[in-house]
Amino acid sequence: MKFENSEFHFLKKDDRIVSLARINFDFKLEIQENLHSFAELVGLVSVEKTKGYGSFLLNKMVTNLKEREIDTIGFCKLELRPIYERNDIQILYGKGIFITEFDNNKWIDSDDDDILIINTSEENINILQSLNEQNKAILV
Repeated sequence: MKFENSEFHFLKKDDRIVSLARINFDFKLEIQENLHSFAELVGLVSVEKTKGYGSFLLNKMVTNLKEREIDTIGFCKLELRPIYERNDIQILYGKGIFITEFDNNKWIDSDDDDILIINTSEENINILQSLNEQNKAILV
């Protein structure tokens, strides 16, 4: 099953879903030969921009993940930074591009620009901050 290690968070208004996100609990990175497991915030979307639905859902999710003490990171492209900056999500600028995976017999670099720190330890933040061209993370 494709989403068996996931949970979905959504915000409803007047019996319709106005914002949705997924948490992937099956996300692992190998960094300097060490395996790091995180939950991954995936695909935060809202049906209408500028209504605040995405921000509201994001803040509720962050609170929930912190209360449950779940190590969680996410990723974003440059054009999506503002929503995370407005919501005080710590961003490791330019570090997302240093994640790579082996797929179809070739190495593929991530097309995400940044790593989002949703909830994780200072030690993990430092490890992620150390990513660079010579020290890439491998998606397992």
